[in-house]
Amino acid sequence: MPKLPPARDLRTRTAAAALLPALALATTVACRAPGEPSAEELRDRATAPGTGEVRARALDAVQAELDEVTQSLPELHRYTVVVRDLCLRGQGWDYELQDAPGPALECSVRATAYFGTDEDMPALLRRIAEALPDYAEAAQEELEGWGRAPSAGHLPWEGGIPGVEWETPEGGLIDDPYPCQDESDGIIYSRCTPDAPEEVPLDEIRGAHESVLTWSSSENYLTVPRND
Repeated sequence: MPKLPPARDLRTRTAAAALLPALALATTVACRAPGEPSAEELRDRATAPGTGEVRARALDAVQAELDEVTQSLPELHRYTVVVRDLCLRGQGWDYELQDAPGPALECSVRATAYFGTDEDMPALLRRIAEALPDYAEAAQEELEGWGRAPSAGHLPWEGGIPGVEWETPEGGLIDDPYPCQDESDGIIYSRCTPDAPEEVPLDEIRGAHESVLTWSSSENYLTVPRND
């Protein structure tokens, strides 16, 4: 069984995680390449006891990272955490990409903590640099560029700190989480906590604090090669 690195050494894979909603919503009918496992075979792999053990360790790791953030930054008031656990067919489940290289299945867990904060962002960036060594360089670079970067306008700001996004005075608001996806030929395994993640109390957070900030951590825990 592969060992996960300590939580403090994890890095949020924001680019890969950002693709999950688009992939999951793209289609519910899969066309598999010749010799590729069926959806049923991949689902058996995704729900096997050994996979469950690795999944649990990945979940513990991402939650531990968010706990470290919460404990290290009292300026952030945590309200809730949304966890998404998805196993998606690799590139081969998209008909247009079924001849492209890539795995038959990829599984990952992503946890997003929703915080309220009353700190201005430069002060918070300094605190991140002081309290979280793994994020110090990214926070310092973000701080040095503060005021020189173009405004995000109506979009929430996603700066250089992996997995971190915050609302802007110009009206860039954090979106409600999208609903948990149903399983299909393309979405092999799907679990969310809470069951209705779109019910995050964003209005409550905004009413109690100056801004909303989200911090995400994700971990891939299973890759099934083609023809495995």
